[in-house]
Amino acid sequence: IPDGFEMEVGQFLSERKYPDNGLFLDRLTLDMGDIEVGSKQTVTFTAINTKEAAIHIDRVLTDCDCTEAICSKYDLNPGEKCVFTAVFTAEDTGRFEKFLFISTTASEQETVLCITGTAK
Repeated sequence: IPDGFEMEVGQFLSERKYPDNGLFLDRLTLDMGDIEVGSKQTVTFTAINTKEAAIHIDRVLTDCDCTEAICSKYDLNPGEKCVFTAVFTAEDTGRFEKFLFISTTASEQETVLCITGTAK
């Protein structure tokens, strides 16, 4: 769990600045920097259920075959955490932007995560 994550969740819940779809994530984007073509890179995103009821993660999709998404736990009680792991394989050189789409029973609004970088 990233440093300061618990404090950020508390602030999020007290201020309600963002639409509450049930998940608060440690980040929504991650720049992987420069990576080698053909290499597999793994990144993680930590989420917490901010609802007062249990939620179910319906699905985790990616926008291409070069990215695989895995969820550590699909049923979350209030306050429980899970980790979304994305495994990206750089197939071509150049700048890339890949997306993960997360749906829960708490809302029709999807959570969208973005991974960026440059394959060399």
